Amino acid sequence: MDINECYSTLGLKPDTPFSEVHKRYLELSKKYHPDSHFLISESDKKYYELRFKEINAAFNAIKNYTNTGSTSLYKEEKKSKISPSEIAKAYYLKAVSFYKERDINNALDCYINAYRRDESNPNYLRGVVKCLMEKPRRLHEAKDYCLKLIKLEDYNGENFFILGKIYYKAELKNAALTNFKKAVSLNFNSDELENYLKELDKNSGFARKVLSIFSRK
Repeated sequence: MDINECYSTLGLKPDTPFSEVHKRYLELSKKYHPDSHFLISESDKKYYELRFKEINAAFNAIKNYTNTGSTSLYKEEKKSKISPSEIAKAYYLKAVSFYKERDINNALDCYINAYRRDESNPNYLRGVVKCLMEKPRRLHEAKDYCLKLIKLEDYNGENFFILGKIYYKAELKNAALTNFKKAVSLNFNSDELENYLKELDKNSGFARKVLSIFSRK
């Protein structure tokens, strides 16, 4: 992880003066210190603990970089105290909690942070896509992330169903139908998919065949 990511961890631009970095560090330390949160779940506790460590590591790296031009301190702290997969999991669990509460902005932020730290886990990427889908002006981003998801997990019909929903929201009905059919071919089915097929493909033999399969289940 380079120095730019250290600044990003604190929500700052790389050219931010150190006085502002220190101010931001104090704000975040207070916000995420585990002892400042009571009666929280174990997953939330883990999230705050790892976030607090990450903030401290990033600040120390920037401080070290400002004085010496080296990020070795940050690398050592990351190596000895925090693994990227641990941080990713903590962000993911918090994202799930935010999503259930319908706090989409914070959920998206946590899903993205989880994905950046572990790009091999499709659950993190799928969370990013589902959040972006709820923002009409960001459907293009949702599509791009979903294509990455399909590249990572092309055997999962749910991913094609999600892509179909993105196209449907963008009013690209033919593209939506193509992906819904692909989802069916991969043995994905749901009431929601059935409803989309009824609307988009009422008169085709494919729709009748698929709907007859649904009706027998």
